[in-house]
Amino acid sequence: MSRDVLIEIIAYALWKHLDLRPRRRSLDDARLWARQVVDHMELSRVEAFQGPPARPHSIP
Repeated sequence: MSRDVLIEIIAYALWKHLDLRPRRRSLDDARLWARQVVDHMELSRVEAFQGPPARPHSIP
């Protein structure tokens, strides 16, 4: 998952929750917050990616 996609996902989640954001904040403000979150994740070496689906478990 690219950095930009991760920022948009986090920004939308922050913007959607009215209880988390001060009044009259825009999606652009949420993007600024999300960018800070992603920067911190990178400093902490947290990687977000979407891998292939897990193989189904089978019992021989």
